[in-house]
Amino acid sequence: MPRHSKIQLQVLSLYKEFLRVTKNQSGFQEYVKKEFRKNASIPRTDFVQVEYLLHRGRRQLSMLKSSFVSGAGVFEQEEQVSKHLIKRSSSSVVKISSSLLLHQQFLDSLPDGIQMAFAYGSGVFQQEGHADITKNMLDFVIVVDDVESWHRKNLALNWKHYSALKLLGSKVIANIQEKYGAGIYFNTLVKFKDRLLKYGVISTRCLITDLLDWNSLYVSGRLHKPVKLIVQPDSKSVMSAMQMNLQSAVHAALLQLPETFSEEALYITIAGLSYGGDFRMTFGEDHNKVVNMVRPNIEHFRQLYEKILDSTEHLYWHRGLGRLEQPQSHVARFHHLQLLPKTVLLSLQGQHSQAYRNPDLEEVLRFYAHDTHCDEAVARCIRKTVRKSSWSQSLKTILSAGIRKSLVYSAKKMGKMVQGKQKPKESINYRQQ
Repeated sequence: MPRHSKIQLQVLSLYKEFLRVTKNQSGFQEYVKKEFRKNASIPRTDFVQVEYLLHRGRRQLSMLKSSFVSGAGVFEQEEQVSKHLIKRSSSSVVKISSSLLLHQQFLDSLPDGIQMAFAYGSGVFQQEGHADITKNMLDFVIVVDDVESWHRKNLALNWKHYSALKLLGSKVIANIQEKYGAGIYFNTLVKFKDRLLKYGVISTRCLITDLLDWNSLYVSGRLHKPVKLIVQPDSKSVMSAMQMNLQSAVHAALLQLPETFSEEALYITIAGLSYGGDFRMTFGEDHNKVVNMVRPNIEHFRQLYEKILDSTEHLYWHRGLGRLEQPQSHVARFHHLQLLPKTVLLSLQGQHSQAYRNPDLEEVLRFYAHDTHCDEAVARCIRKTVRKSSWSQSLKTILSAGIRKSLVYSAKKMGKMVQGKQKPKESINYRQQ
């Protein structure tokens, strides 16, 4: 009988624990078996990938034990008034309004096959400096399984939504979407009823990868903030990935925050993760964008993160005071570092390998856990990811939107930046409000 290595024993132990925990949870056990079978072909010598998957598996197991997955309704949900809209959640009732009906009508104008859809941004949630949100552009993300098939159907229904790329057909559009930028294809400045809107299409596979690994932090970053879920995903893997994405955001933010900080400071740090490194924050956005986004929506952020904050180790939430505390110890830092997504972990390992040859991942994390400048290292890695995806996605958007629409859209962004620069840049208040 062959002897198993230490890391193989860890994998087997994790698998058995997953089967035990999901024994009575319908649908999850098959998903677990499928995931382990899918990764069984990874060479045992690929220690970095195996170690990362072990980290990710332990995070998922912890989440299952905490019953987070059954509560994907922490995102704002819309009341069901059509075939596309999900049922009302008892925890977040949204009154039927003209905006809800507009969301419904827009989705009804798109092809079937939408696995998940959400609306986000200043056209949905109130932001400081925007007196009337009905004058703002509506932003949507549409998730589908087969992007080529969906674009082919959408071209037949909504030919005018697309730029000149439509002349090349749905297969070319799908290839551009999947191979370049952040895996999402935007149709922008679309006129619908009396509103302007923008919608991005992403595959279920790309969405899950970004949520779990932060390979672009593009759509996953949007889901760090409150969104309006219009079509709730049925996929257990999507629901699980959405919750892990929120947990990752908390761990990344805590590594960058001091010992004591306000609840507002936490949410501003989380919301800012996907903007650090984005060149548009310098050339095309209001420099107070993140603060303006968070302050009017503290309650929405709290609903999104309260279960995670209540159960996160090495964190003490004085809910009534709006203040949080965490120990500035290497033990706490190591805990949070272990739970960061793959792209951040590999980037930290890459930084460290410049000084130390072929370092083990756990060795790297222990090094940073004892480093008082750990916060800077983590922020630098996240900025690197955001910088790369913001440039590549913006270049792709010139093709997907067309030159004229790109110029109009950029002019609107520049106008916001000019207005924002007339106001002083606000700093994060770490103290109790």
